[in-house]
Amino acid sequence: SPPPLNSYKLNFDGSSFGNPGLAGVGGLIRNSYGDIMLTYSGPIGITESTIAEAMSFLHGLKYFLNFHFIGPLHVEGDSQVLIQWCKKDLKPPWRLRHIIDEIRDLAHFVTSWTHVLRSANCRADELAKHGAHEQHFVVRTT
Repeated sequence: SPPPLNSYKLNFDGSSFGNPGLAGVGGLIRNSYGDIMLTYSGPIGITESTIAEAMSFLHGLKYFLNFHFIGPLHVEGDSQVLIQWCKKDLKPPWRLRHIIDEIRDLAHFVTSWTHVLRSANCRADELAKHGAHEQHFVVRTT
C-alpha cells in the first residue's frame, strides 16, 4: 500500500545465497500515489544475510537523500530484528553496530519503521536476489 499523502515509502531487502554467501541488496522507493520513483540493486560480495539486510536499508536511505526526495519516509522491511535494532528496541551485535549507527544517523526523516511479511516485500526481495549476481549497482529512477 502507498504511504500517506506527500510522503514516501522505502521497501528494502538483502539476500545471501549461503550464510555467509554471495550477497546482494535491493529496494524501491514509492510516492504517496504508489508510483515507483526509484529502484536499486547490487552486489555486496560474500557476507551473511543480516549484514545484507542492513546494507540494503543503508543504501535505500542514501539514495533517498542523494536523489533529493522531499518529505517524510516510511520504511518497510522483512527483517524484524533489523527494524528493532534501528529503532533501538534491541542492541545490535558488535559486528553490525557501525552499520546500524550510520542508519540511525541518516534516518532523522523516517516517520515509521515497519516489519512486514516476506510476501509483502516481494519486489525488494527480487531486486536483492538479482543484485547478488550483478557486476555493479543498478539504480533506476522514473
